[in-house]
Amino acid sequence: MKWRFLSVLALALGLVISSCNKEPLDGPREASITEKPQDIEVDVFALPEVVKINNQATLAFGNLEHFKTTLSSIAEMNSTALNKWEKNMRFVSMRNEFERIEDRYENISTQQQLDQFRDNYRHKVKFTGDGDIEMIVDMYHVGSMLNTEGIVKIGGMVQKFTADKVISIVDSDLSKLALAETLTETDLEQNIFISPINTSSTNARSSGPDALDCESNWDSDNRRVKMSLDVDWWSTPNQNCAWQWVSVWNGQMYIYDWQYVCVPTGTYNITCNMELEVKSQKKGFLGIAFGSKADIEAKYGANVHELNGSSTINHWMPVSASETDEKKLVRSYPVDFAANVPGSAIVDYCFGPTHVAGIINSGTNCHVFH
Repeated sequence: MKWRFLSVLALALGLVISSCNKEPLDGPREASITEKPQDIEVDVFALPEVVKINNQATLAFGNLEHFKTTLSSIAEMNSTALNKWEKNMRFVSMRNEFERIEDRYENISTQQQLDQFRDNYRHKVKFTGDGDIEMIVDMYHVGSMLNTEGIVKIGGMVQKFTADKVISIVDSDLSKLALAETLTETDLEQNIFISPINTSSTNARSSGPDALDCESNWDSDNRRVKMSLDVDWWSTPNQNCAWQWVSVWNGQMYIYDWQYVCVPTGTYNITCNMELEVKSQKKGFLGIAFGSKADIEAKYGANVHELNGSSTINHWMPVSASETDEKKLVRSYPVDFAANVPGSAIVDYCFGPTHVAGIINSGTNCHVFH
């Protein structure tokens, strides 16, 4: 009787141990269901978050409106103010990095140093034909919102700005970035959207120049003023975003959780950004144009044109701006002309400007009228 009892006990223990080691017959285990998160509310006047993308600090905006509101709030800041703004977030932007590179450029004193500089920074700057250098993404205040690789996060989307286009990866899958950089057109299957950065004509619906540029001759002190005023625009895909209960395979089992999923709507938001830049420069070694601090004044009237159906709306923007003891004066004016444009209808939504004048130290100046 005793052995019969022990045999039954051993069988029972064997069943318990077996049941503990065996996977459920109905498939992988699921994580316990958690409460659905509340809808995301974005304070468009708040500072952006700073996240890591490719191990680099990157600004993350709640949505496109947050991005644009922030751009408008910094659009009249000079270099000193922008550096403080970035430092407050422990973030280094493309603009910030460029101005450090610019300082190195201005200290070149030999041909060997110039050759080495060109080799080191050929992927970081653009070389002009008049001894100057420019930022790869040649939009000063937009550059303060991009990391040093041109990347920014907007809602559930990652964007990369290059010299001539904006790449939007809607699902933020960074493994697609290398492919996206080779594309010239949108790939809907991969959720990759490509928008060229367009420079609008300065004369609405005519053959005017793409920008108002001028530079004075070098004066007796080897100084000049160099100025440009242009309007750039690009499109960003609109998205519908919502919390969804999704499963993700982690290599061993499915993990179920709430994720904020964004799906393209098929329409686009167009951003127009007008920028004025006035540089005070001196001629250096081998014709290098380096920044020279001065009191800078700029006066201009910008007639920016919005295409609205079959008619054009003119936005006259008379502006007077100045900087004291700075190498450059830059002002940006982001304008939101179109919010839900079908992909087939994206055209030149903004045109302008018309005329501009720039002066340094009430002496050297340039002026154009169109």
